[in-house]
Amino acid sequence: MKFKDIKDINPTLRMFLSGLLLFLCAAAFTPSSGVLRTIPLFLAGGAVSYLIGVSMSTSASLSGVMTLCTYLVSGRSVAEAIMYCLVACLLCSAGVYAVRFFKASKKTAKNDVKRKCIACAILSLVLSCVLSLVLCGNVVSFVMNDAENTGYIAANYGEKVDKKYTSYEAMRGEYRTYVSFEDEGGIYGDADECYVSAGKNFNDDVRNHYEEKMLFVAKQKLANVVSGATWGFNITAADIAFDKGEILTPESELHDYMDRVRYVVGFDILVSEEDRDDFVSVCEDTVSEIVESGIEFEKIVLCGGNASEVIFALEVTEETRREDVSESIKPFDEKYVRDIGVTEMNILDYWENK
Repeated sequence: MKFKDIKDINPTLRMFLSGLLLFLCAAAFTPSSGVLRTIPLFLAGGAVSYLIGVSMSTSASLSGVMTLCTYLVSGRSVAEAIMYCLVACLLCSAGVYAVRFFKASKKTAKNDVKRKCIACAILSLVLSCVLSLVLCGNVVSFVMNDAENTGYIAANYGEKVDKKYTSYEAMRGEYRTYVSFEDEGGIYGDADECYVSAGKNFNDDVRNHYEEKMLFVAKQKLANVVSGATWGFNITAADIAFDKGEILTPESELHDYMDRVRYVVGFDILVSEEDRDDFVSVCEDTVSEIVESGIEFEKIVLCGGNASEVIFALEVTEETRREDVSESIKPFDEKYVRDIGVTEMNILDYWENK
């Protein structure tokens, strides 16, 4: 049966066939579809729909609506769903335009017009493929990163972690393998939030989960040894200095990592540059309490400021003593807290919301 014969079929049936085809394209376009997402199938969906007599506006609208629904149902954000809805419309339309230009090139006898039509058809396909590469990744990189992430999970966690799917995240430019795992009777990762990326932008949310549990206890240990009687002592942030690829499991013990814990501490005070002596005093008392407690840590950054800026910082290590405090206090610089993943805005936000 030729395409011109298909156009004679009942319009309802043609619409059904087009809708079914575009639904399959939308399903393959969702992040959980794996490697299929890296192939711009909407190009073929739009082209075939046009060839069987469905208008471009109809097929593009169906593509957008179906993509929007599949993204929202899969738990993705509204903003992401809308963005990929528009991408689906563009890919579908590009497929239609490619067919139109190719058909136009066959109808004309003028060579220059024929060449222009073919060039336009190829250009629409190339631009749409580039758009797909930018927002959905490519097959080769997908396969390589999926294998790397899967190998990392298998080598470090075995059957303790279940792999769900791998997807290219355009906003971060990385391939993430989403996972789920069980801890203390609860399943983590069901909402597509836990992922592993073993490539350049390394991330291991399984480790991060157990790190958070450890840091909750570590913060309590530090809070218990510092009275903060005069000025409120609040731990703004903390982390553990891991080596890349180092993992944590339910069997990991905090005492094995205490000497690598890093804290950022903000005092609930209003400090100006004229209050340096007061800040020195409270830091001296704090350092004395930390030293006397014998608590292990890598470093503690004590910060003081006001609602608009962080003014002072003191970087405390296990070698710091009370008599070192005054000369060690420096004007605040984000370099003191950057390795802990903290910015000045994070500290100010913490003070504001405390």
